[in-house]
Amino acid sequence: MRIFKTTTLLIILSAFAIILSACNKSSDINNSVADNNINITEEAPEVTEESTKATVTTEAKTLKESDAKTKKAKTKDNKSTKKSTTKTDNKETETTKEPVKDTKASPPKTSNKSTKKSSTTNKANNNKETLTCSLRIECREILDGNLDKLSIPKRALVPKDGIIYDNTSITFEEGDTVWDVLSKEVKKNSILMEYSYVPVYKTNYIEGIAGLYEFDAGDTSGWRYMVNGQYPAYGCDKYKLKNNDKIVWHYTVKLE
Repeated sequence: MRIFKTTTLLIILSAFAIILSACNKSSDINNSVADNNINITEEAPEVTEESTKATVTTEAKTLKESDAKTKKAKTKDNKSTKKSTTKTDNKETETTKEPVKDTKASPPKTSNKSTKKSSTTNKANNNKETLTCSLRIECREILDGNLDKLSIPKRALVPKDGIIYDNTSITFEEGDTVWDVLSKEVKKNSILMEYSYVPVYKTNYIEGIAGLYEFDAGDTSGWRYMVNGQYPAYGCDKYKLKNNDKIVWHYTVKLE
């Protein structure tokens, strides 16, 4: 029994010793860990300061390099802009010079063209033949024994020689008719004339000139016209004149 008790006691004591040693080891471990943490925290500021210094220096270098690059780019841009402005200015001066030369040279060209055109038109006008005709308005047939057929007031309208109007040189344009010349001349010389349009024949019919009307000297009296001594078979506004035509309007007492 005593041996058993002693052995158990020894076992308990050894276990207790083991537990104490284990506790001491754990405390030592904890102390070492704390010391390591302290060392790490103390060393950490130095590492961060050095790293921050290094980063600051690198950033400063990069900023300097970027500034230098931007300065170079700006100088290049300024040079290029100066060159471009000088080039554009030279181009603008050249372009402004060229139109001035053109404007100086252009007026004589246009003037030459205009003078040529005017000269050609003048030549054409000069080459054009001036068309002339003659016109006579008369009532001499009344004086040949037919004056008494007129009323007394009408007799005073008959000229002594029987010629109401006579013009041997009347200019006309190509395409003008006997009517065109007659109407123009009586209007110009303030000679009274009355006419009417005949739809059946589609022509103008002369009723009276200088106060002498149809039927004033009888039922077969009135105005007729001749061209070159002949009576045309159509109205006066249908007869187109030719150069040197001779027109005669005469009052007759025997209309056919």
